[in-house]
Amino acid sequence: MLESRGLYSNFWCGITPKGFYKRTPDYVQIREWKRSGCFPVPMVHSTFLIDLRKEASDKLTFYPPHQDYTWTFDDIIVFAFSSRQAGIQMYLCNREHYGYLPIPLKSHQTLQEDIENLIHVQIEAMIDRPPMEPSKYVSLVPKYPDKMGFDEIFMINLKRRKDRRDRMLRTLYEQEIEVKIVEAVDGKALNTSQLKALNIEMLPGYRDPYSSRPLTRGEIGCFLSHYSVYKFLSPEKPSQASHTSTIPRQCPCTMQPYGGPCTPQILSFTLKLMGKALQSRAHRRVVLHTQA
Repeated sequence: MLESRGLYSNFWCGITPKGFYKRTPDYVQIREWKRSGCFPVPMVHSTFLIDLRKEASDKLTFYPPHQDYTWTFDDIIVFAFSSRQAGIQMYLCNREHYGYLPIPLKSHQTLQEDIENLIHVQIEAMIDRPPMEPSKYVSLVPKYPDKMGFDEIFMINLKRRKDRRDRMLRTLYEQEIEVKIVEAVDGKALNTSQLKALNIEMLPGYRDPYSSRPLTRGEIGCFLSHYSVYKFLSPEKPSQASHTSTIPRQCPCTMQPYGGPCTPQILSFTLKLMGKALQSRAHRRVVLHTQA
């Protein structure tokens, strides 16, 4: 079974008398791994594992259609029909993660949207697994990362979380976004003496409104990490502060297809809020955060 950013996959669990897709309860159960195993299905498409040593495999064909084929001419349906006529049962296996496939374009969508969709699939695949590397037989279009029109884009990262840093840098590279790495303050390494030296004290009686607990060291480190960037933009450096503001972003973040990590509307809204908070009129800097 191949994965996508939706319910779409490379199999059907049901087929109509005319050969079209038929929705069944089994599909979602299998697609979402609520049931695991190898299942007999009427249709597998796009990617197959075929034992070509079997004589029956010679009868599998996309074209020409089987002599008894009367359904609408569609390559995947033709193939599934030939499999049935050859007495070959198709099976779908979801015991392992075999790969990904993009969701097919709608009739009104463009090739550029297909490219963005493919990039999004690559990024989603990196959440739990290593990057998908291209075949040596595929030529790649060069990438030219830039700062999206900003003076600087900061990415805050814990030094001990090299895995997140590497994954985020690869994710941003795939989207052609250039960043400057800022080493995060490791909350787990903070002690009481360091906090006192920084004049950081807990407000008496403060409790987190959601979990009803005091601030954790990790949350304090998160604040200090952002604060280190804010100091870079402080009025003590008027030549910089006069034309900068920041967008704090909690990462790893989900990059949306057809819009990159930040759509213009989100950028505009966030920049206005942060611009007011920093008392800055222009909006020129972005902060990405990858702290654990």
